[in-house]
Amino acid sequence: MYVHNNLTFSNIDFSEYCKEKDFEACAIKLTTISPNVCTIKIYRSPTGNFNCFLQNLDKVFQLLYTPAFHIIICGDININCLAENEQK
Repeated sequence: MYVHNNLTFSNIDFSEYCKEKDFEACAIKLTTISPNVCTIKIYRSPTGNFNCFLQNLDKVFQLLYTPAFHIIICGDININCLAENEQK
């Protein structure tokens, strides 16, 4: 994740929830912007375990959520929205 050098930020560590292919993520909290902004980058491999992804995503959101935060979510979760399936 790249951050402009004029911005002050802190890393948010939730590496305990990350598992290769199933749930890969990183996040930062921008502290120079009011209200505080948290940006989270998420990746799930097409071959990853979807249930594991959802469980860990839920845990991360529970860890991050506060009314004082604006959360921006970016990433690639590899869900085929054209196919009719449970993941969609």
